[in-house]
Amino acid sequence: MKFKLLAGAALAVTTLAASGAVAQDSGWYGALDVGYHWSDNTSFETGLGKFNLDGDDEWIGLARLGYRLSPNWRVELEGGYRPGQLQVPSVNATGEWEVFSLMGNVIVDFIPDGDLHPFLGVGAGLARGQLGAVRVPFLVVDDQDSVWAWQGIAGLSAKASDRMNVDLTYRYFQTGDFDFSNIGTAGPLTGSYNDQSVTVGIRYSFQEEAAPPPPPPPPPPPAPVTEKVTFAADSFFATGSSVLNAESQAKLADLVDKTKAVNLEVIIAVGHTDITGSAALNQRLSTQRAESVKKFLVSKGVEANRVYTEGKGSANPVADNKTAEGRAKNRRVEVEVVGTRTRRP
Repeated sequence: MKFKLLAGAALAVTTLAASGAVAQDSGWYGALDVGYHWSDNTSFETGLGKFNLDGDDEWIGLARLGYRLSPNWRVELEGGYRPGQLQVPSVNATGEWEVFSLMGNVIVDFIPDGDLHPFLGVGAGLARGQLGAVRVPFLVVDDQDSVWAWQGIAGLSAKASDRMNVDLTYRYFQTGDFDFSNIGTAGPLTGSYNDQSVTVGIRYSFQEEAAPPPPPPPPPPPAPVTEKVTFAADSFFATGSSVLNAESQAKLADLVDKTKAVNLEVIIAVGHTDITGSAALNQRLSTQRAESVKKFLVSKGVEANRVYTEGKGSANPVADNKTAEGRAKNRRVEVEVVGTRTRRP
């Protein structure tokens, strides 16, 4: 029977392992285990020599309260109950045998993040045995005693959900010497008890699974770079005139289009003349030419307060005033656009 239980429990744990999840770092948990236990021939010393107690294979029940210290280590308090029917072949006696245990266990989990992971542990605590057997005149026993006990633990665990594990566990359980009073002729019974068991348990964590850490934020975009931008254009005029010709209007319209791609700061329009006419006339004419340029720019959508005008008269020629060609180049308005442009590196 115990081997059928072991095979069936192993199959169940392996099937549930497909739903594995990440192990918790720490937290409280509770567990219930049921299964079968069996005892090797337990011997008790009596006044008539050694009595061997043959116990039947029976069910076992355990309850555990534990705390996970880390993904690999946990400690737990375990209460167990092992009932059984026993026989004393040497005197043809039968009786009942029960062992209650309270153990403190230390368990290490291997590969705790795996879908199916093994564990090993040891435990120590108290065992309380109750023995009842009657075979007159040798045995008239109805007594109980408490002794120290220890156990070795090995098993496999599968993750069934975020909080639930299924444990398949083998335990080897050993006690110290019990002393049971006996009013029969065999006298008191003294001896230890050893037991093996295989259980399947449901272990439930009281602490929620830790949420995965948020992904790191994306790196910030490169800081924009602001650069200074300057555009320039010249407008030319007929002698004694401040009227923009078609060619000049086309140049200025192109300049306005370029300003749309920058953060405009100021447009500087500086008017000039050739040496024809008096200085006063040339000063006034140069200012009028600069104002003509401003008027055109404003008509194309440029804010008036962004345009600065100035007249220089004939003071800053760029060509020889002795020739008609040179004088034509000097009758001009120099336009400069100052602004900034933001670009990504």
